[in-house]
This record gives sequence, structure tokens and C-alpha cells, in this order.
Amino acid sequence: MPKANPAAQVDNTATVPGGFALNAPPAKAGKVPTLPVTAAVAPVSVTIAPARGKKEDPDRTQELPAPNSVRILHLLATIEAHDGFKEAVTAFATELAQMVDCERVSVGLLGRRHVRVEALSHSTEFRANQALLRDIGAAMEEAIWQGATLIFPLPEGAQPRVDRAHANLAQRHGSLGICTVLLLKSGRPVGAVMLERNSTSPYARSDVTFVENIGALLGPLLQVRREVGLSWPAKLWVAIKQALSPLFGPGHRFAKVATATAALVIAAAALIPGDFRVSAPARLEGAVQRVMVAPADGYLKQAHVRPGDRVKAGQLLAELADEDLKLEQRKAQSEVAQLEGSYGEALAKQDRAQVAVMTAKLTEARAQLSLVEQQLERVRLVAPFDGVVLSGDLSQSLGAPVKKGEVLMKVAPEHDFRVILEVDERDVGYVKLGQPGSLALAALPGEALPLEIKQITPVATTADGRNYFEMEATLKAKLPQLRPGLEGVAKVEAGQRSWLWIITHRLYDWLRLTVWSWLG
Repeated sequence: MPKANPAAQVDNTATVPGGFALNAPPAKAGKVPTLPVTAAVAPVSVTIAPARGKKEDPDRTQELPAPNSVRILHLLATIEAHDGFKEAVTAFATELAQMVDCERVSVGLLGRRHVRVEALSHSTEFRANQALLRDIGAAMEEAIWQGATLIFPLPEGAQPRVDRAHANLAQRHGSLGICTVLLLKSGRPVGAVMLERNSTSPYARSDVTFVENIGALLGPLLQVRREVGLSWPAKLWVAIKQALSPLFGPGHRFAKVATATAALVIAAAALIPGDFRVSAPARLEGAVQRVMVAPADGYLKQAHVRPGDRVKAGQLLAELADEDLKLEQRKAQSEVAQLEGSYGEALAKQDRAQVAVMTAKLTEARAQLSLVEQQLERVRLVAPFDGVVLSGDLSQSLGAPVKKGEVLMKVAPEHDFRVILEVDERDVGYVKLGQPGSLALAALPGEALPLEIKQITPVATTADGRNYFEMEATLKAKLPQLRPGLEGVAKVEAGQRSWLWIITHRLYDWLRLTVWSWLG
């Protein structure tokens, strides 16, 4: 490794025309330096023409813009005059080479790992000379990692710097004078501009300052123009890097702590198992429900109970009008009496044919009488067992006509229940027969009543915009506050899963189904 020349390196502090001052301290190896940039507004003035009829005021005359400012504006216009990034950066390098009287100007920007040489002055096709591009990139990286402008050979009295890559570039490609200036964005290097001459005349301080000014002012523009021209995967990668930069760069302590905490929580959720429970709306029903229907067409005569009333077995619940049935009963009794008389006469005469006819008619009349008597018995609706009336408020419908088979009341046992769960179709695969669970009713939110799955209905039901399967479960706890018809939420134990899976499995299933439908 060649020895560093202690008498050669430009001063690290550069005052930029227009009020910019750059101070680039030496950077530690392996770290990209952050260069502080302080900006102050320099007085910029123009000559204001006096109004008609008024004399010119000498105090209103100010200095014209500095020549460097004009050249910077010219470079800016050169970049903006081209749509493509390659054309713009090549034109920029060519114009800069003419301004500072250099044989070659190179522009390089930081890539994923190394500096990528984007353009050479006076050349649009330069990728064939890979050795030259590799040496130029190494020299640019040498300046970037030191965070300073490098000149080779180093001027006398300058602070010594590492310039091995610059020496290799000069030796291999014949450059007698090299100056590498950093391109900055938000005080951080994003690339470099390299000036090369074939003469040993030193670089003027004004030219170095001018190029440093360009690196501070136009470096962000070149970086943005390159990002605009990238393909969409590259743009996505740049966006991700920019979003994650606070997590790996200096500062942003809160973001780093929050991200680390979130990562720990996610890792713990993925490793720690928890109880996976399937939730479903549920309702309480009687273990047996008896429906009381109208035995025949008729009219409602009397209602003795209302929904919610407790009843005993054999208790009269309601009555239908029986006047018409009683008339039919008397008519049928009369027919039976007449036929019995005729049957006796035929039997006395020993008329076998007539006896057979009367026997058939008498059997038919007796059957009709029995049917009417049974209908008379059914007009009185009685409770089949001890329980509670679930539905059928007939007190407001007295005298109304009813049809045969019309449901009038529902009766269920008071303390014998079953639970009906409405399990969503997305969760039906996790529920098996015999699985335990718990039920919380809206009337008793503080009580978790144990239950067990006993039956799964294989028929789906659609209601309220969702598709679900009804499952029957037995309730193991009996409380006096329970009533048929109460509703709540049931949770069925479905095994052990990680907390992360429990939280995200619905989203994962939806994404998998959506992607499958797109690809199919």
C-alpha cells in the first residue's frame, strides 16, 4: 500500500458561493458519513429601473449574480432539458467538463453495495470499458467513505488522506490530476463527481468550491431523477429502504423501540400457544317442544294462559267453540239409535241379508259418532306436561276463526333445555362432536354455563346475509333464571393454537381463497 502524502489534501471545509458552507470531518471506516450543511441566504440584488419622471436612486442598485450561480443554473437547465436519466446525467457531465476544463468528468451514485458509474462526459456508450468503470467507482467509494473531497496528487500543506484507489486510477489510465467531490442529499453522500485532467496543473480553489457547490445543490436532483427512471420493482425496493432507514440509521429512538417491541410481541404470539375457541350466536330452547294445533275448523272460544305462564300436566290451556260438534254428536247418536232399531227388527225376522246391511250401516254410524266425540275432546287444549308456554297469545283473538292444523301454542319443559349454536361456515370444520364449551346469555352475562356438542346439522341455513350450520348442545348447568328463548354467545373449545394463528387465521384464509380465485 503506497504511503499517504502528508503534504497533499485539500482542506475539509468548503465555503460555497451564495452562503453555503460544507464541513466534512473524516469518517470512520465502514460507516457512511453524514455531512452537516448549513445554509445562509446571501444578499441577491438586481438593478430596479426608476419610474418615469423620477430620478434613479443609487441606493436601489445591487450587485449582479455571481458567475458560479449562472453556471449552476445552466447545469440545472441542462438536466431538466432531458427526459431520460442517462441522457440528463451525460449532458450534465459533458457541460461540467467544459466549465472546469477537464478531459473527463464521471458521475457515480450509490447503489445497493457499491458506487455505480452512471455517466462519463463526451460518451454515451461507456459500458465496454469495465476496468475503467471499476477503478473510477473504487476511487469514488474511497472519497465517500472518508466523507471528504479528494485531490490527487495531494496539494502541499493539505491534510493527508487515503488515496490508494486514486493512485491506481492515475497509474492504470494515465490521469495526471484527479479531483473527487461528493454529491450530497440531506447532508449524506449519495454519490460523487470525479474530475480528470491530463496535466499536472493543480486544481484552482475556485473550481473545487464550484464543484462542491454543485454536489450540494444538484446532488438531490440527480438522485431523484435516477429514482424516477427506475422500474417498479426497483422503486418498491427504494421505498422499502427509505421506510426502513429510520430503523438502521442514527436517531429515531422511539421508532426503533416501537419496532423492537412489536417484533417481540409478534414472536411471542407465534411461539406461545393459546386456547382456540370457536364463537357462535346461540339460543336456549326447551329439550322438548310440544305444538298445540287446532283439531278442526272452528272458532276460538276461550284462552286460559298466555306466553310465559307455567302450566301443569293436564291443565286446560284453551277451548274452541263446540256447538257445531255437539249438534253433529247428537245427529250421530240419533242415527246410531235408528240403525240399532232396524238391526233388531231384521234380527227378529231372521232376515240375514237385512241383518248384514244393518250391521254395516251401524258400524259406520258408530265410527262417525266416535270421530265427533274425539273432536269434542280435542277442542279442549290441555298441557301435555309440566312446563312453560313459549308462544301463542290467544287472549286477543277470542271468537276468531281457526283452520284445522293451525298452530295455536307452543309448550316446553321449564328446566330441561338444549342449546342451538349458529356456527359460521368458516368455522364449522373446527367443531367436533363431544367438544366442550361455554355459554354466556344476554340475561346472565356474568355466568359461563358449561355445554357439550351433541349433534351437528349437515344442512346450511342462510339468514341475515351469512351462511351458518345449526349445532345442538346439551347444557350441563341448571339455573332457576333460565328460560327458553334466551339468546347469547357460545364458545366451543377447539384445541391449542398459537396466538398469532388465532388472531390472523381469518385474514389468512380470506387471502388464500382470494388468491386462489384470481389464479383459477
